[in-house]
Amino acid sequence: MGLTSDFLKRQAGAFVDKGINSLLGGIFGTNQGAADGFSIERMVGELNKSGYASSSHFEVFIHGGKAIGEQELRFRVDAIDLPGRNFGLIDHKFTNIGPVNRIPGQQFYSDVTASVILSEDMREKEYFEWWHEKICNTGAYETTATYAAEDAANEAAATAAEENMVEFEPIPSKYNRSYSNSPFTQKYFDSYIGTVVIRQYGHNGELRSIHTLNEAYPHQMAPISMNWGSEEPAKMQVSFAYRNYKAVFNRQDQPGMGFGFSFGLGAGGLKLGARIPGIGNIGFAKGAGLSADLGGLSKKIFG
Repeated sequence: MGLTSDFLKRQAGAFVDKGINSLLGGIFGTNQGAADGFSIERMVGELNKSGYASSSHFEVFIHGGKAIGEQELRFRVDAIDLPGRNFGLIDHKFTNIGPVNRIPGQQFYSDVTASVILSEDMREKEYFEWWHEKICNTGAYETTATYAAEDAANEAAATAAEENMVEFEPIPSKYNRSYSNSPFTQKYFDSYIGTVVIRQYGHNGELRSIHTLNEAYPHQMAPISMNWGSEEPAKMQVSFAYRNYKAVFNRQDQPGMGFGFSFGLGAGGLKLGARIPGIGNIGFAKGAGLSADLGGLSKKIFG
C-alpha cells in the first residue's frame, strides 16, 4: 500500500508541474520560459540589448505662432509630455445573454504640456501671446488703439494717393488683422493651427522616435510664478490641444559589446577582469576577492 501511495503522489506531482509549466508557457508564448525558470542573466541581457529611453534626450520644434523665434524655442523647452490617447468605451451586448462587452468608441487625445524657460525679455511669452491673438483678439497683445493708428496712417496714405492721382497701396499691418479688428473676435480654425514635433534621441545621439501633433495650438498659458526669494529661472507652462498625432519609431538594438578579458599587475597584486555578453562584468583582485557587476546588479560573490 505504501509503494502504491508513493507512486500516486509522484504521478500527481508530475501532472501538476506539467500543468503549471504549460500554463506559464501559454502566457509567455512558449514552454521554454517556464522550463528555464527565472533568470537574472537573461533579464540583464535583454536590458543591455535594447537599452532604455532617457527622458532628458529630446528637443521640440513648435510651428504656428510667428516664424521669428521658433528656432530658438527648441532650446527653451526643458520639459514636455509625449502624447497619449484613450478610447471612450461603449457598453454593448453581442448576445442576448451573458455580461456586457465594453467596446472602444471615439478617440480622445490628452493635452500635451510644455515647460518653457523664459528669456530676460520674455520673448517666449510674447510668441504665445501673439499665437493667442491669432486665435482670438484677446485685447492683451493687440489693441483697438494700435489698430486705429494703422488705420489713420492708411487713410492719410489713401488721401495723398488720391490727391496725387496715383494708385493707393495699403501699408502692411504689423499685426494679425486678417479677419476682424474687433476685440475678442474668434478667428477661423485654419488660420491659427500649427504643429508640434517632439524628437527623442538615444544615448549616443541617434534619432529614435518622432511624435508630431497635428492641427495643434496652445489653448492654455498658465500663470508665471515670480518670487523675490527665488533665483530659479522663470518658466511658463503651455498646454497644447491637437486633433491627432503621428508617431515614427526607429527600432535598433544596442551594439553588442562582445567578449573581453583584461589583467593587470600592480602594487596591490594581480587584477583580472572579464566581460561576458548578456551577463555582465566579472572581476578578481587580490584581497578583494571575486565580484560581479550584472548590468547594475552588483554582488560580491566571495572574498
